[in-house]
Amino acid sequence: MTFVQAPTSLIEVALDGTPHSILTVVGFVQVFNHVKFMTLSTRATGTLHSATNKFSACFDRLTKLVIMLDHCDFVWVMDLVHCCPQLKVLSIQRCLYSSYTFTWSKPISVPKCFLSSFTQVSYRGFEGLENEMSLLQFILNHALVMEIVDIRCVPWVKDRMKENFHLLDRMSTFSKGSPTCKISSALLRC
Repeated sequence: MTFVQAPTSLIEVALDGTPHSILTVVGFVQVFNHVKFMTLSTRATGTLHSATNKFSACFDRLTKLVIMLDHCDFVWVMDLVHCCPQLKVLSIQRCLYSSYTFTWSKPISVPKCFLSSFTQVSYRGFEGLENEMSLLQFILNHALVMEIVDIRCVPWVKDRMKENFHLLDRMSTFSKGSPTCKISSALLRC
């Protein structure tokens, strides 16, 4: 399938896709590599994850990325962040009823955006799993201009108040690359 380059004045795009349209979605990403805001649905995220482990295109102008996760891993998310040198905001929205076990391994290098532009991360659907904590610890440790980390738990975690305070306390001990970084106490809200 051949794609025509989208107008460079386009600012925002939302990607959706199914396993049957892997090539279409990958081509779509290549066409819209100049947008500033991108939302990837759970289907698009799963499709892109199935299609590639590494991105060949960089999203040089992307400043806000919303990723809805169902069945891909944090390693893939960090590979995508590596391709976004101007990224300021990352929003991870985990599917509430996903049975997928998200994997994590520390990246070999720190994404360029962590050094100069990455100011906010939000995570919806947080359960406090070790891989989630490792992802947040990496971000906090390496994002030099981070301002806010906003965590929202899944509904069934809300009922575990004692555990929530323990998670928040544990997160507050993570070393931070940015002296101005604040961790939102939204862990107790859903």
